[in-house]
Amino acid sequence: MKNIQSQNYSIAELLETAVSCQQNGEFAKAEELYRRIIKLNPKNADALHLLGLLMHQKGENKSALKYMKKSLKYLSRNPACLNNIGLVYKSLGKLKEAKLVFIKAIAQDKNLTDAHNNLGGIYHEEGLILDAETAYKNALKINPDYCNAYRNLGILNELQGANEKAKFYYEKVLELNSSDAYCYNQLGNFLKEKGNFEKAISHYKTALELDDTCVDAYCGLAALKRYSEKDEDFFRQLNFSVARDIFKPNEKIRLHFALGKVNDDCGLYDEAFKHYKIGNTLKRELIDYNYDAHESNISRLIEFFDHFPFEKFMKYGSNSHKPVFIIGMPRSGTSLLEQIITSHTDVFGAGELDFFTLRASNLAQQLNSSSSYPDCLADLKADTIAKISDEYMSVINRISKNTLHVTDKTVSYFLHIGLMKIVFPKASFIHCKRHPIDTSLSIYFQNFAGNIPYAYDLEEIARYYSLYERIMSKWKELFADSILEINYEDIVNKQKETTQKLLNTIGLNWDEHCLSFHKTKRIVQTASEWQVRQPIYKRSMERWLKYEKYLTPLKKILIEK
Repeated sequence: MKNIQSQNYSIAELLETAVSCQQNGEFAKAEELYRRIIKLNPKNADALHLLGLLMHQKGENKSALKYMKKSLKYLSRNPACLNNIGLVYKSLGKLKEAKLVFIKAIAQDKNLTDAHNNLGGIYHEEGLILDAETAYKNALKINPDYCNAYRNLGILNELQGANEKAKFYYEKVLELNSSDAYCYNQLGNFLKEKGNFEKAISHYKTALELDDTCVDAYCGLAALKRYSEKDEDFFRQLNFSVARDIFKPNEKIRLHFALGKVNDDCGLYDEAFKHYKIGNTLKRELIDYNYDAHESNISRLIEFFDHFPFEKFMKYGSNSHKPVFIIGMPRSGTSLLEQIITSHTDVFGAGELDFFTLRASNLAQQLNSSSSYPDCLADLKADTIAKISDEYMSVINRISKNTLHVTDKTVSYFLHIGLMKIVFPKASFIHCKRHPIDTSLSIYFQNFAGNIPYAYDLEEIARYYSLYERIMSKWKELFADSILEINYEDIVNKQKETTQKLLNTIGLNWDEHCLSFHKTKRIVQTASEWQVRQPIYKRSMERWLKYEKYLTPLKKILIEK
């Protein structure tokens, strides 16, 4: 690098040195040089643009915008600068402004791949999926080896549930750049969902070799096997990562949950609970949860359905027996139950469709009712019931490969059984129960991806569980003969007898595949994806006794009541 202390260098040489410093992460030196150049020539568009880019790299986006816009005053046709202005606007959350600037950059240089790719990112955030796909593919028309566009197409397809397409794009990235940790991790996730755990573990390990800050890969590895104290290398990696001060709060949370799980596997229960408690405490600080609002909602549901004339409306419901609704608290065994049922050749497992949760939230609007849910159900009409059932059947028929039955195990469905019984009076309803403290502890030990806001405080879990019991008591009172209750402990202790009861309720003949459910090849996208691939085991029963000294808040509410 040149000796920049001398005043005898030209602006071009100073600029070259500044760029080199910026590329090497020597931001202070680079900034000093850019400012010296601008002092010598206030209209130097390159120095203004690059100083703006440096400010963006430092997170000072308002200053970045000031310098970049000044650069355009002296060099208005500068697509690279426009593209960077777009990135700054995006960082500031100004998507509309970012989009306009990316479009302008492309108008100045239609072959600017970065601008096409960045425009695709804006379209994606706006929910314009087809426009995003077109923009990414435009970048690839210009440069067929442009990894960023392939990666973004992978992300786009993955979020739409098109995992095979996503897999193709991630694999394409790795063909071009075998050091892309993100793509190894995502392919590991796909392999995990399909039950190919050995290959998934290999991909996660490769991701960590390439990037030891890849939290997803740590969590993927933690979930995919039972650990012992022999796995000291992974222990060391996880403990080292938790101690590093480089992770965002949510990443730190995930690492603590991973360490909790690994310590639990090894029987180090005090250490496990310590990490679970830290993870839960940090997560609870990020969540806005109103227990009183939920309690009020449960009370309204019970009061409303207590006098609801179901006979009047159920006659308009669907005659289909195809849906099988699996209901229960998270971590109560619903995934295991689904895996057993969907191992039958005549059943397809749809996972968690969330259909009735969404319908309940917008039903008042659909009915043009002045009352909110559930009171708006008094305004139900035959055609609305038929429309809801047709929409649901369309969803499950599209994904179910012409099977006789389709399971749906959405967690929140225990709130909506009243609506579901109106729409599908002949469907199968199966309620999965597990020891309340085992269920609650398992919830506390799980860092959920979805919206389960009560899950990160032992007392709040117990109070929520009590409300769940209240509403389920009402449904059993109203529909006692048509909701089959299955205990998780019976699945474990009396597998064949319980499986026969399940199949009889659904109206299915015996299928031996249901006993070897762990061998069934299907996509599983829940927290139990590893467990349901294992034969029946009993170690999750009475697990709470190992942590009893920590569980006073749970015991006080769930046992002593």
